[in-house]
Amino acid sequence: RDLGGSGPWIVPGTNYLVGAGKYRGVTFVMNKDNMGHMVPNNTQISQTMSPIVNADTVNNVCFYNQVGGTGPTMYTWGRGDVIRAYAWLGNQFNRTPVQSGQIKSAPGTSGQGPLALSADGSRPRTAVLWGTQPIGAITAEASTLNLRALSKVFPGVIFAFDAANVSRQLWNSTMKPADDIGIWAKFNTPTV
Repeated sequence: RDLGGSGPWIVPGTNYLVGAGKYRGVTFVMNKDNMGHMVPNNTQISQTMSPIVNADTVNNVCFYNQVGGTGPTMYTWGRGDVIRAYAWLGNQFNRTPVQSGQIKSAPGTSGQGPLALSADGSRPRTAVLWGTQPIGAITAEASTLNLRALSKVFPGVIFAFDAANVSRQLWNSTMKPADDIGIWAKFNTPTV
């Protein structure tokens, strides 16, 4: 069901293709040279995992081929959850997060945190993980808000986190009035 809700990517330097299934929050790791066809029990799939807790997978997964630290890493930010980072082990992801953030994304069907990453190549300590949320994600009343952007509009916020330590927030657009982004755009990945 909607394989590629977050867009597939090839893990750099490997034959592995990663795709996220939108409706179940499942991530698939496949050898692009052995895609298979329909096979009983999907034995052609190298790994399936659910890195997104209680959420679909829509624009809230990104990958950084970092050198040092945890090495190549996949980041996720599901609705009502914190950012999680999963290390690449050569042919699959570690199922246990190597890092977790502190800020929960907004609850509700529109609360997934679209992510992007900027860095100076794979040079250590230069990566910034960017994410967007409806403004309610950083307020105390977030758990009581109905953040369904299907029929309402909400003010938004952009976050910048240290990709080497996602619990460390570097900046957000509510810190200074001049940085205010206005209305939050659902499913839009930050452009950095």
